Amino acid sequence: MRSLTKLSEEERAARTLTRFMEKVRVTDGCWEWLGHKDKEGYGQFSVGSRTDNSRRTVLAHKFHYELLNGPIPSGFELDHTCRNRGCVRPDHLEVVTPKVNIQRGETGKWQGKRTHCPQGHLFDEANTYRPPSGRGRYCRICNREYSRRYRENKKKKEVTNGKENIRV
Repeated sequence: MRSLTKLSEEERAARTLTRFMEKVRVTDGCWEWLGHKDKEGYGQFSVGSRTDNSRRTVLAHKFHYELLNGPIPSGFELDHTCRNRGCVRPDHLEVVTPKVNIQRGETGKWQGKRTHCPQGHLFDEANTYRPPSGRGRYCRICNREYSRRYRENKKKKEVTNGKENIRV
């Protein structure tokens, strides 16, 4: 076997693709990444060489897409149209703006289904504040408590210097 440093770029790319595809289960639907996944469920793949310190970890779906289609334009990202973060099938990936990706995704949709705040207070009409921007909702009880603690901490920071009070 020849040393990896003496391989041509084409041979090195072919070996990398072979190593990549060994970690993929190809089906009629999604091509599931079988290698390491991060805590959000995205596949991770190591590329580069340890000998020249070019070794780095990349997102598996992004690596595969860019290998076949070229670089993703600046300001854009890949959207899994299948909604499966572990999928590396190129035709299940689409280049979109971050805004479009968020609008299509499931992130944050569960927020509207919550009936109680994290402290257990009911989200009802009397206890729910909706800002004029229309983004989000807040528990009035928790907000009052936060404001009370803020005012208390602000008073504690007052320092007496002789006869006058100086706020720090």
